[in-house]
Amino acid sequence: MKYLVVFFFLFVSSFVNAGFSWDGTYTGEINGVAIGHWGHVGVGLPSGQKCNNRSEVLLLKSNEYFKEILSVLLAAEASGKQVTLYRVTSQVQEMEATYSYCIIGSAALGDYPTW
Repeated sequence: MKYLVVFFFLFVSSFVNAGFSWDGTYTGEINGVAIGHWGHVGVGLPSGQKCNNRSEVLLLKSNEYFKEILSVLLAAEASGKQVTLYRVTSQVQEMEATYSYCIIGSAALGDYPTW
């Protein structure tokens, strides 16, 4: 049983980064917002935070709440408050066929509980 528990924690830890929960939620500060990031919005993660070995995540222009999420990201960047990015999923995007970026599904200012 002890080996099963150790294996489980090793397995789970390989999928989870600090700042990211098991379900793809990131809670913490952001280091910048880049408008026009291959036609989308790039969001910089603090030093040491990675998603798919990249230090940024993307907000796709096609997200139905693009303007609202962008407002939250800009407010978080301007105020230095923590942001919660929900359903950050990995997808291969057309801008770089060899890169797999993490995509923001939704966002909240502060540590807002999952709805």
